[in-house]
Amino acid sequence: MIKKIALVMALIFICFNNLVLAEKTSSISGSISEKQVKDLKTKIATKVAELTKKESKVVAGFLDKKDGNTYIIKNIDDDKDYKIEVDKELTSFKKVSGTKIIEIKEDDIKSGDYLIVDGVNLGSEINANNIYLDTHYSVMSGSIVGVDISNKQLEIETSDKEKIKVDVSSSTKSYILDIDTLDEKRTSLSKVKAGDLINFVYETSLTNKNKDNIYLYRYLVIPQEFFEK
Repeated sequence: MIKKIALVMALIFICFNNLVLAEKTSSISGSISEKQVKDLKTKIATKVAELTKKESKVVAGFLDKKDGNTYIIKNIDDDKDYKIEVDKELTSFKKVSGTKIIEIKEDDIKSGDYLIVDGVNLGSEINANNIYLDTHYSVMSGSIVGVDISNKQLEIETSDKEKIKVDVSSSTKSYILDIDTLDEKRTSLSKVKAGDLINFVYETSLTNKNKDNIYLYRYLVIPQEFFEK
């Protein structure tokens, strides 16, 4: 942030000196035109925007640690940590809610939350301009190898040949493909069987990054009979 302020101040200083110089020479060569002043200001604004763009960075991850004004967020895709510096006066906190973005307070952000941060890249850290609270979803597919109706669980062999167990709750959006009409219809575990294919979506968190404790947000079952027609 200090580097950015210094660059902006330097440009403003140059602009000011040019305007002063223009005023001093106006007594000799006539008054400086308004167009020249506007052109100079436009060039300065463009340069500031270019420098800001070069230094800006957007990162995303789960809040792993919060210590005063310092956040450590972890990106589980590359297992990389990012150090985020928060300015109590300048950083804005927002929440992505469907297609809307609403203002929130810093206290609304808790450990484990998924955050998207944009700010100034200072090398070893990022000075946050905006922090967005969001939800991260993962999509997987595989074949069903077991159905446990009493415990509301499915055992799935993923496309990577990994066997995992996932939980289905009352809020899970459950669908099955109608093999005659190819429409998606609401379904339940009682209509799902081993051998069916499944595409599923679940909310990602630090606790299920190793595919443990997965609660399905949505799934679509493709009956094995579809491939026998």
